[in-house]
Amino acid sequence: MGGRLVWALLAASLALNICFIVGVLYYRSAATDPTAMAERRLQAVAEVLALDDRQLAALRALRQQVSGEQQAMRSDLEPVRAGFLEALAQTELDEAALVELLEQRGELRRPHLLAIAGSLHGFLRELTPEQRAKLLGMAEERGFLRRFLGNPER
Repeated sequence: MGGRLVWALLAASLALNICFIVGVLYYRSAATDPTAMAERRLQAVAEVLALDDRQLAALRALRQQVSGEQQAMRSDLEPVRAGFLEALAQTELDEAALVELLEQRGELRRPHLLAIAGSLHGFLRELTPEQRAKLLGMAEERGFLRRFLGNPER
């Protein structure tokens, strides 16, 4: 009788340990998957704003547009980043070169940021006045728009 109890407790312990390990692995994979995180943020915002199917589709389209602009901007800015690192590697700091690089950076970013602003404005037109006010109120929180638009970096 005692032997059966020991084996039953051992089996139960093993089952619980396996469940625990599977749970930890699932949580870690889900918590670090950027696509899953972005989808959870999208669903959370959709719930808070009570978006209908048309608005949710517009939000998904906005995020795709923004993602494309961000990728294009990173690509355009790569030579400036490389130039900045090269300038920092010099034995003497060339402030004029750094100023020029910063001006180039601004010029290269401007059209992408304007495109993102235009896309965001187009999405805002799809919302009711109440939804728009709620979203703009949420946007006052630092970093909200970056997370809302799907870029959790920084």
